[in-house]
Amino acid sequence: MVNESNSLNAPDDLAKIKDANRGTILVCFAVKQEAKAFENLVAADRRINVLITGIGAGNARASLRNFLAKERPTLMVSAGFAGGLRSELSCGTVIFDVAKETGLEAPLLAAGARPATFHCVDRIASTAEQKRALRQSSKADAAAKISTVGTDKLKMVNPQV
Repeated sequence: MVNESNSLNAPDDLAKIKDANRGTILVCFAVKQEAKAFENLVAADRRINVLITGIGAGNARASLRNFLAKERPTLMVSAGFAGGLRSELSCGTVIFDVAKETGLEAPLLAAGARPATFHCVDRIASTAEQKRALRQSSKADAAAKISTVGTDKLKMVNPQV
C-alpha cells in the first residue's frame, strides 16, 4: 500500500489499526491477487484472518456466511483494488469508507489514506465510458469488486476495475 503519492508504511499502519481493535480481524479480498502481499505481511499474526470471497455481493455473502458460522471476528475489513471513478484519484491512492465507531478513521487519515464512497460492481468496468456511466449513476468515488457486504472498506485505487 505504498506508492509515490502518499507515505503509507504498511507494517506501522497495520499496527495502528490493530491497536484500535483488540479482537480478531477478518480481512476480505474479492480475488487472490489482491490478497497476496497482505497475506505475506500478516502470515505470523494469528489475530488476522484473510478470506477470499470471490467477486460480487452474492459471492461475498455466501463466503461470509460460511466463515461467520465458525468464527466471530470483532472487525471485518473489505480490502483490495478499486477503480477510480473520480478523476482526482490517481492510481495507488489508498481510499476508505469506515464506520466512525470502529476508531479506524484517525489512523487511516494519519497514514495518508483518503475518505471515499464505493459502488459495488459484479464485473470490471474496463472502458472510460463505463466508468463515466458508473460515476454518473452512483455518484461514488470508486467502483469495487466487493468482497464483503455491509462491512468497512479499505481499497487501493486501481485503474483496471
